[in-house]
Formats: sequence, C-alpha cells, structure tokens
Amino acid sequence: MMQTKIFFLIFLGCSIFITANAAKSLLLNKPECTQKRLREVDRNFMKLIVIGENGRKFPESYDELPKFCKDTDRLIDSMLKFINECYSPDEQRIFKIYFFSAKRVVKTLCMKKRTKKLQNLLETTPCVNTIVDKIDCVDKITNQTLQLIPYNIGATKINYACCYYVDALKCAEEQLSVPCMTNKGKEILMDMIRSIAGDMVNFACGDYTESTDRCDHIAPLPKNKLDKSYKFTKFRSIVLAQIGLIESIGGFAAQP
Repeated sequence: MMQTKIFFLIFLGCSIFITANAAKSLLLNKPECTQKRLREVDRNFMKLIVIGENGRKFPESYDELPKFCKDTDRLIDSMLKFINECYSPDEQRIFKIYFFSAKRVVKTLCMKKRTKKLQNLLETTPCVNTIVDKIDCVDKITNQTLQLIPYNIGATKINYACCYYVDALKCAEEQLSVPCMTNKGKEILMDMIRSIAGDMVNFACGDYTESTDRCDHIAPLPKNKLDKSYKFTKFRSIVLAQIGLIESIGGFAAQP
C-alpha cells in the first residue's frame, strides 16, 4: 500500500458525504460491525467536536465541567471500542489521531487545576454558545473535501486539502468576530482550533499553510481528472470523509 502524507481537520462539524470506498473499509464480515453502529459513531463524533449544529454546548461554569468531561470520555470510549472491533489497523490509526486530538483540545476544559487560561475560556463560552450551532465553516470545508475525493490527481490532493484547512481557519476567525467576543477569548479559541491539526499540518502541508500565499495561487482542480462514476453515502462526521480521501489517494502514513 502506497505511503502518503495525510492531514487532519477536526473540531468543526456539519453534514458531509463519504465515498463508497470508505464505507467498504468497515469489517462488515463481523456481526458486531453494523451500519447502525457506524451511524451511531457518526453522530457521536459530531457531539465530540462540539462546534456545529450537531455538536454540543460548551460548559459555562466550573459546575458544568464534570458532566461535559464525563460525556467526552464516554463518547471517546464508545467510538474507540467500535473502531478497534471494526476497522483495520490503518483506519484505526486515523480515527485515533482524531479522537486523541479532540481529547487534547478539551483537556483545557477538563483539567482539575483552575488555571487562568481555563478561567478566560469559561468567560468566553457563554458568547460562543450563542453562535456555536450556526458556524458553517465545516460545511464549506467538507463540501470541498467531497468535491476533491473523485479527482484522479494522486497525492496532489494533499495540497488542496491543506488549502481548504487554511480557508477554514479564516472562516472560523471571521465567524468568531461577534460583538460579545473578547480579543482574548477569540485568541484562545483559535489556538485550540489550530492545536488540533498543528502537528499533522506541519508534517503534510509544507508551504501550503496560513503563513504563506501558496494557497492564493493554487490552480483550479483539473476537470479532465474528475471521476464522474464515484458514488457517495451520506454521513455527518469529517473523520469518515478523511478516510475516504486518503483511501482515494492510495494509502496511509499515519502513526499511532
């Protein structure tokens, strides 16, 4: 299996589609690996990543933290159980990078010590919760991912995917610019979003990042490379779309 760089986008949520090839990754020969359970994972992942109309509300006080953190652990444990039972090691690695990245992000909220950063974040969450289900940045990026998957352009897809991530950051920064949001709160939230994919973006994206202008000059996708025979199945979580994207390139290079 060809090794290729991969990138990961998380923390945002919307309705997406995955390729039929990605659906076939599921080990359906095992009785416990059903489409019903897959759809449950799909829904739970959207709750885990918080932002989006299918996500959750942020905790707004210290008293709300234990329930939020307990719910986060429950979501991760149930999804990892399904993934370990029903996917090959390659797909498991991708899922686990997503889940552990999400857990790292919410760790800011779930730490026992009451730090200044946590206090600043909790002061921001009432404002965030007024817009959290209206943020449509993932809508845009997952639609772009959907359009990218059927193109026969090999690992060049990574450059486009990285530019979609750059666009998502710009979108998030714009949509977090609401009157109730403080500059400090916005800075904390943007740092959380960037931290989710930071390591993988540094590894996979090269010069195609928000700190350069490469994405401003990337060529349009070549229409003559589009495979119009691709079929899609509707799901909500971006992690399944990313598996479809990587499989469409031809392999994995994720490490646990």
